[in-house]
Amino acid sequence: MKNNVSKKISTVFLVLAIGMVVFFTFQAPKASYDLSMVVKDWLAGHGMDIEYGALRTNAHLLEYFILGLSLSLFAKNRGYKWWTPLVAGCGMGLLDETVKVFLPGREFGRGDLIKDFIGVGIATAVVMVCSKATVSE
Repeated sequence: MKNNVSKKISTVFLVLAIGMVVFFTFQAPKASYDLSMVVKDWLAGHGMDIEYGALRTNAHLLEYFILGLSLSLFAKNRGYKWWTPLVAGCGMGLLDETVKVFLPGREFGRGDLIKDFIGVGIATAVVMVCSKATVSE
């Protein structure tokens, strides 16, 4: 019963994370800029003055960390190998950046892709380490 609930929760979390990535990928350039400026202003109001470009590219770390967590928890609850969510997350990052080539006002970003990979990798490692800590206790 508990395992069934975990599977359902991890499935919902994964669907939401994929939805987040798709939403940001297909967001109009003006809407994306406006959202970034709102976040930049909010952070500045809390004492963190961040340059626009750094905010945009580092957002990929957070976005793909969330995706990596959801993929890793989904895979863990279904008994997949540890590398499955890593490959899936990196593949999604590559697909995300490639799709942007075909969208007006968007572009493929190698730096963004690297940050996508790092975000997924950190999330996968966190879930692996936490899983081993829980099993060994």
